[in-house]
Amino acid sequence: MQSGRLDLPFHPDTRLMMCAVADLAAFVAIAFDQPDKFIGCSFDVASDEMTMRDIASTFTRVMGRPVAFTGDPAGLDVLAEMDADLAGIFRFEIFERGFRAFLPGLRALHPGLSRLEEYLRQKGWANR
Repeated sequence: MQSGRLDLPFHPDTRLMMCAVADLAAFVAIAFDQPDKFIGCSFDVASDEMTMRDIASTFTRVMGRPVAFTGDPAGLDVLAEMDADLAGIFRFEIFERGFRAFLPGLRALHPGLSRLEEYLRQKGWANR
């Protein structure tokens, strides 16, 4: 990111769901506080969803300097040569299965879910 590039092995319009660790912890706490409601339930958790271009734009706003998305899905082939397991996870989670978190429902359950921009500012990325 410091070089002004977001270089991930995805198409620029790939939508990525992400979750701050604090938000994941909040859902765990909610489940423990309300076990009757959550025992036997399974659902994907996320706190934001953005395209690669949107993520780069968010970094641009927060860092106060240009950040461009420069990734290419062909990069998965390069990644597979270095780490086949990690490349397989990317392929499965992003391109085949995809995350299926229902953000409106998650926000109703935990209204304080972090958006990427808020998260970056809290973690000290502003004007880096």
